[in-house]
Amino acid sequence: MKIAVTYDDGQIFQHFGKTEKFQIFETDNNRILSSVIVDTEGQGHEALAGFLADRGVDSVICGGIGGGARSALEQAGIYVFGGVGGSPEAAVLAMLGGTLTYSAGETCGHHDHEEGHCCGRVAGNDPHQDGGQEYGCGGCEGCSTPLDEITAETLAGGEILRMLAEQFSQAPTVEAYSAVLRCLRDSVVCMAGTMRTPVNAETGTETFKPDLADNGRHKFLPVFSSRDLAEAAAQKDSVIREETFLDTLAYAEADDEVAGLVLDAMSRPFIVEKDLFDAIRALPSILAE
Repeated sequence: MKIAVTYDDGQIFQHFGKTEKFQIFETDNNRILSSVIVDTEGQGHEALAGFLADRGVDSVICGGIGGGARSALEQAGIYVFGGVGGSPEAAVLAMLGGTLTYSAGETCGHHDHEEGHCCGRVAGNDPHQDGGQEYGCGGCEGCSTPLDEITAETLAGGEILRMLAEQFSQAPTVEAYSAVLRCLRDSVVCMAGTMRTPVNAETGTETFKPDLADNGRHKFLPVFSSRDLAEAAAQKDSVIREETFLDTLAYAEADDEVAGLVLDAMSRPFIVEKDLFDAIRALPSILAE
Protein backbone atom coordinates (compact mmCIF):
# COMPACT_ATOMS: atom_id res chain seq x y z
CA MET A 1 0.00 0.00 0.00
CA LYS A 2 1.22 3.49 -0.84
CA ILE A 3 0.46 6.41 1.47
CA ALA A 4 1.15 10.01 0.41
CA VAL A 5 1.60 12.74 3.02
CA THR A 6 1.70 16.47 2.29
CA TYR A 7 5.23 17.54 3.15
CA ASP A 8 7.10 20.69 4.17
CA ASP A 9 10.42 20.70 6.03
CA GLY A 10 9.82 17.43 7.84
CA GLN A 11 6.24 18.22 8.85
CA ILE A 12 2.78 17.58 7.41
CA PHE A 13 1.91 20.59 5.25
CA GLN A 14 -1.44 22.04 6.31
CA HIS A 15 -3.01 22.95 2.95
CA PHE A 16 -3.42 19.98 0.62
CA GLY A 17 -4.18 22.03 -2.50
CA LYS A 18 -1.06 24.19 -2.14
CA THR A 19 1.45 21.54 -1.13
CA GLU A 20 4.63 21.58 -3.20
CA LYS A 21 5.83 18.17 -2.05
CA PHE A 22 4.53 14.77 -0.96
CA GLN A 23 6.37 12.17 1.04
CA ILE A 24 5.18 8.85 -0.40
CA PHE A 25 5.55 5.78 1.79
CA GLU A 26 5.61 2.21 0.53
CA THR A 27 4.17 -0.07 3.23
CA ASP A 28 3.47 -3.75 3.72
CA ASN A 29 2.18 -5.79 6.67
CA ASN A 30 1.88 -2.65 8.82
CA ARG A 31 5.54 -1.72 8.22
CA ILE A 32 7.16 1.14 6.31
CA LEU A 33 9.39 -0.33 3.60
CA SER A 34 10.63 2.91 2.04
CA SER A 35 9.72 6.55 1.37
CA VAL A 36 10.52 9.16 -1.23
CA ILE A 37 9.83 12.90 -1.41
CA VAL A 38 8.35 14.00 -4.73
CA ASP A 39 7.71 17.48 -6.13
CA THR A 40 4.17 18.24 -7.29
CA GLU A 41 5.55 19.97 -10.40
CA GLY A 42 3.34 23.00 -9.90
CA GLN A 43 0.07 21.07 -9.79
CA GLY A 44 -2.48 21.85 -7.11
CA HIS A 45 -5.96 21.22 -5.73
CA GLU A 46 -8.05 18.75 -7.83
CA ALA A 47 -5.18 18.11 -10.27
CA LEU A 48 -3.21 16.47 -7.47
CA ALA A 49 -5.63 13.53 -7.54
CA GLY A 50 -4.38 12.47 -10.95
CA PHE A 51 -0.79 13.18 -9.92
CA LEU A 52 -1.11 10.79 -6.97
CA ALA A 53 -3.16 8.18 -8.84
CA ASP A 54 -0.46 8.01 -11.53
CA ARG A 55 2.00 7.09 -8.76
CA GLY A 56 -0.18 4.30 -7.39
CA VAL A 57 -1.14 6.07 -4.15
CA ASP A 58 -3.92 4.41 -2.13
CA SER A 59 -4.34 6.88 0.78
CA VAL A 60 -3.52 10.50 1.58
CA ILE A 61 -2.70 12.03 4.96
CA CYS A 62 -2.83 15.83 5.07
CA GLY A 63 -3.82 18.90 7.05
CA GLY A 64 -6.70 20.96 5.67
CA ILE A 65 -8.35 19.93 2.40
CA GLY A 66 -11.15 21.50 0.38
CA GLY A 67 -14.26 19.72 -0.81
CA GLY A 68 -13.27 19.76 -4.48
CA ALA A 69 -9.89 18.18 -3.87
CA ARG A 70 -11.40 15.61 -1.51
CA SER A 71 -14.01 14.62 -4.10
CA ALA A 72 -11.37 14.31 -6.82
CA LEU A 73 -9.30 12.01 -4.62
CA GLU A 74 -12.31 9.86 -3.76
CA GLN A 75 -13.24 9.54 -7.42
CA ALA A 76 -9.69 8.35 -8.08
CA GLY A 77 -10.13 5.66 -5.41
CA ILE A 78 -7.81 7.36 -2.91
CA TYR A 79 -8.83 7.49 0.76
CA VAL A 80 -8.37 10.80 2.60
CA PHE A 81 -7.27 11.34 6.21
CA GLY A 82 -7.35 15.10 6.81
CA GLY A 83 -6.76 17.32 9.80
CA VAL A 84 -3.48 15.64 10.74
CA GLY A 85 -0.30 17.42 11.88
CA GLY A 86 3.21 16.58 13.00
CA SER A 87 5.71 14.19 11.47
CA PRO A 88 4.72 12.36 8.25
CA GLU A 89 6.43 9.16 9.37
CA ALA A 90 4.73 9.26 12.77
CA ALA A 91 1.34 9.77 11.11
CA VAL A 92 1.87 6.82 8.76
CA LEU A 93 2.94 4.57 11.63
CA ALA A 94 -0.14 5.66 13.60
CA MET A 95 -2.36 4.90 10.60
CA LEU A 96 -0.81 1.45 10.18
CA GLY A 97 -1.15 0.83 13.91
CA GLY A 98 -4.80 1.88 14.00
CA THR A 99 -4.29 4.94 16.22
CA LEU A 100 -4.31 7.83 13.73
CA THR A 101 -6.70 10.58 14.82
CA TYR A 102 -8.00 12.63 11.89
CA SER A 103 -10.88 14.84 10.76
CA ALA A 104 -13.55 13.49 8.43
CA GLY A 105 -13.72 16.97 6.88
CA GLU A 106 -16.36 18.63 4.73
CA THR A 107 -17.92 15.41 3.48
CA CYS A 108 -18.81 14.37 7.02
CA GLY A 109 -20.87 17.42 7.95
CA HIS A 110 -23.82 15.37 9.25
CA HIS A 111 -21.72 14.19 12.20
CA ASP A 112 -21.78 16.08 15.43
CA HIS A 113 -18.26 14.85 16.15
CA GLU A 114 -16.55 15.77 12.92
CA GLU A 115 -13.14 16.02 14.53
CA GLY A 116 -11.28 13.22 16.20
CA HIS A 117 -12.14 10.09 14.22
CA CYS A 118 -9.75 7.26 14.98
CA CYS A 119 -8.39 4.96 12.32
CA GLY A 120 -9.30 1.28 12.89
CA ARG A 121 -6.75 -1.50 12.68
CA VAL A 122 -6.11 -3.26 9.38
CA ALA A 123 -4.22 -6.36 10.46
CA GLY A 124 -4.74 -9.30 12.77
CA ASN A 125 -7.70 -11.54 13.49
CA ASP A 126 -9.10 -10.87 16.96
CA PRO A 127 -11.07 -7.62 17.22
CA HIS A 128 -10.80 -7.66 21.02
CA GLN A 129 -7.04 -8.02 21.42
CA ASP A 130 -4.06 -5.81 20.68
CA GLY A 131 -3.24 -6.00 17.01
CA GLY A 132 -6.73 -7.24 16.23
CA GLN A 133 -9.02 -6.39 13.35
CA GLU A 134 -11.43 -3.62 14.32
CA TYR A 135 -14.01 -3.81 11.55
CA GLY A 136 -16.91 -2.20 13.39
CA CYS A 137 -18.63 1.04 12.54
CA GLY A 138 -18.15 3.76 15.10
CA GLY A 139 -21.90 3.74 15.64
CA CYS A 140 -22.60 7.42 14.92
CA GLU A 141 -26.31 7.86 15.56
CA GLY A 142 -28.25 8.45 12.34
CA CYS A 143 -25.55 7.19 9.98
CA SER A 144 -25.18 3.46 10.65
CA THR A 145 -27.24 0.31 10.86
CA PRO A 146 -26.82 -1.64 14.12
CA LEU A 147 -24.68 -4.48 12.79
CA ASP A 148 -25.58 -6.76 15.68
CA GLU A 149 -29.25 -6.74 14.58
CA ILE A 150 -28.70 -7.83 10.97
CA THR A 151 -30.13 -11.19 9.84
CA ALA A 152 -29.83 -13.15 6.59
CA GLU A 153 -33.34 -11.95 5.70
CA THR A 154 -32.53 -8.25 6.17
CA LEU A 155 -29.35 -8.68 4.12
CA ALA A 156 -31.27 -10.23 1.20
CA GLY A 157 -31.70 -7.85 -1.71
CA GLY A 158 -28.68 -5.77 -0.78
CA GLU A 159 -30.50 -2.69 0.55
CA ILE A 160 -28.48 -2.51 3.78
CA LEU A 161 -25.25 -3.09 1.89
CA ARG A 162 -26.04 -0.29 -0.58
CA MET A 163 -27.01 2.06 2.26
CA LEU A 164 -23.70 1.48 4.06
CA ALA A 165 -21.74 1.94 0.83
CA GLU A 166 -23.63 5.19 0.19
CA GLN A 167 -22.78 6.41 3.68
CA PHE A 168 -19.12 5.64 3.03
CA SER A 169 -19.19 7.58 -0.26
CA GLN A 170 -20.59 10.61 1.61
CA ALA A 171 -18.30 10.28 4.62
CA PRO A 172 -15.24 8.16 3.68
CA THR A 173 -14.03 7.32 7.15
CA VAL A 174 -12.35 4.11 8.27
CA GLU A 175 -15.37 3.39 10.48
CA ALA A 176 -17.76 3.59 7.51
CA TYR A 177 -15.41 1.47 5.37
CA SER A 178 -15.23 -1.15 8.10
CA ALA A 179 -19.02 -1.31 8.39
CA VAL A 180 -19.32 -2.10 4.67
CA LEU A 181 -16.68 -4.84 4.95
CA ARG A 182 -18.45 -6.47 7.88
CA CYS A 183 -21.75 -6.43 6.00
CA LEU A 184 -20.10 -7.76 2.82
CA ARG A 185 -18.59 -10.66 4.75
CA ASP A 186 -22.05 -12.22 5.25
CA SER A 187 -23.72 -11.04 2.03
CA VAL A 188 -24.75 -12.92 -1.09
CA VAL A 189 -23.66 -10.97 -4.16
CA CYS A 190 -24.00 -11.34 -7.93
CA MET A 191 -21.34 -11.61 -10.63
CA ALA A 192 -21.60 -11.39 -14.41
CA GLY A 193 -19.51 -13.66 -16.60
CA THR A 194 -19.44 -16.43 -19.16
CA MET A 195 -19.51 -20.21 -18.95
CA ARG A 196 -16.44 -21.82 -20.45
CA THR A 197 -16.73 -25.24 -22.09
CA PRO A 198 -13.92 -27.66 -21.17
CA VAL A 199 -11.52 -28.97 -23.80
CA ASN A 200 -12.89 -32.47 -23.28
CA ALA A 201 -16.64 -31.97 -23.16
CA GLU A 202 -17.26 -35.61 -22.21
CA THR A 203 -15.15 -35.67 -19.04
CA GLY A 204 -14.94 -32.01 -18.04
CA THR A 205 -17.45 -29.58 -16.60
CA GLU A 206 -18.23 -26.01 -17.56
CA THR A 207 -16.45 -23.31 -15.56
CA PHE A 208 -17.56 -19.79 -14.78
CA LYS A 209 -15.28 -16.96 -15.98
CA PRO A 210 -16.29 -13.65 -14.36
CA ASP A 211 -16.19 -10.39 -16.28
CA LEU A 212 -13.51 -7.94 -15.11
CA ALA A 213 -13.42 -4.15 -14.73
CA ASP A 214 -10.38 -1.99 -15.52
CA ASN A 215 -9.93 1.52 -14.08
CA GLY A 216 -6.83 2.23 -16.14
CA ARG A 217 -4.43 1.24 -13.35
CA HIS A 218 -5.75 -2.07 -12.05
CA LYS A 219 -8.20 -4.83 -12.90
CA PHE A 220 -10.98 -5.63 -10.46
CA LEU A 221 -13.62 -8.32 -10.16
CA PRO A 222 -17.04 -6.61 -10.11
CA VAL A 223 -19.64 -7.92 -7.66
CA PHE A 224 -23.12 -6.48 -7.28
CA SER A 225 -25.49 -6.09 -4.35
CA SER A 226 -28.49 -7.13 -6.46
CA ARG A 227 -29.28 -9.12 -9.60
CA ASP A 228 -30.78 -6.02 -11.26
CA LEU A 229 -27.49 -4.11 -10.93
CA ALA A 230 -25.53 -7.08 -12.24
CA GLU A 231 -27.80 -7.44 -15.26
CA ALA A 232 -27.51 -3.73 -16.04
CA ALA A 233 -23.71 -3.96 -16.07
CA ALA A 234 -23.42 -7.35 -17.80
CA GLN A 235 -22.11 -7.80 -21.30
CA LYS A 236 -24.45 -9.11 -23.99
CA ASP A 237 -23.61 -12.81 -23.62
CA SER A 238 -22.94 -12.79 -19.88
CA VAL A 239 -24.77 -14.91 -17.35
CA ILE A 240 -25.48 -13.84 -13.77
CA ARG A 241 -24.21 -15.98 -10.92
CA GLU A 242 -25.04 -15.64 -7.21
CA GLU A 243 -22.31 -16.44 -4.68
CA THR A 244 -21.57 -15.65 -1.09
CA PHE A 245 -19.13 -12.77 -0.93
CA LEU A 246 -16.57 -15.01 0.77
CA ASP A 247 -16.74 -17.43 -2.17
CA THR A 248 -16.13 -14.63 -4.69
CA LEU A 249 -12.74 -13.92 -3.10
CA ALA A 250 -11.36 -17.12 -4.64
CA TYR A 251 -12.21 -15.89 -8.15
CA ALA A 252 -10.13 -12.76 -7.61
CA GLU A 253 -7.28 -14.69 -6.00
CA ALA A 254 -7.11 -17.06 -8.98
CA ASP A 255 -6.07 -14.21 -11.30
CA ASP A 256 -2.74 -12.53 -10.53
CA GLU A 257 -3.72 -9.49 -12.63
CA VAL A 258 -6.76 -8.76 -10.44
CA ALA A 259 -6.07 -6.26 -7.64
CA GLY A 260 -9.29 -6.89 -5.73
CA LEU A 261 -13.07 -6.66 -5.94
CA VAL A 262 -15.30 -3.68 -6.66
CA LEU A 263 -18.87 -3.53 -5.38
CA ASP A 264 -21.56 -1.94 -7.60
CA ALA A 265 -19.03 -0.50 -10.06
CA MET A 266 -21.70 1.21 -12.17
CA SER A 267 -23.15 3.29 -9.33
CA ARG A 268 -21.15 3.91 -6.13
CA PRO A 269 -18.01 1.78 -6.59
CA PHE A 270 -16.57 0.36 -3.38
CA ILE A 271 -13.15 -1.27 -3.70
CA VAL A 272 -11.86 -4.17 -1.59
CA GLU A 273 -8.18 -4.86 -2.23
CA LYS A 274 -6.68 -8.35 -2.10
CA ASP A 275 -4.54 -7.64 0.95
CA LEU A 276 -7.75 -7.45 3.03
CA PHE A 277 -9.17 -10.81 1.94
CA ASP A 278 -7.71 -12.94 4.74
CA ALA A 279 -8.71 -10.39 7.37
CA ILE A 280 -12.29 -10.37 6.06
CA ARG A 281 -12.44 -14.16 6.17
CA ALA A 282 -11.31 -14.05 9.80
CA LEU A 283 -14.09 -11.66 10.87
CA PRO A 284 -16.86 -13.07 13.04
CA SER A 285 -20.28 -13.20 11.43
CA ILE A 286 -22.56 -10.23 12.08
CA LEU A 287 -25.71 -12.27 11.53
CA ALA A 288 -27.96 -12.34 14.58
CA GLU A 289 -28.72 -15.81 15.84
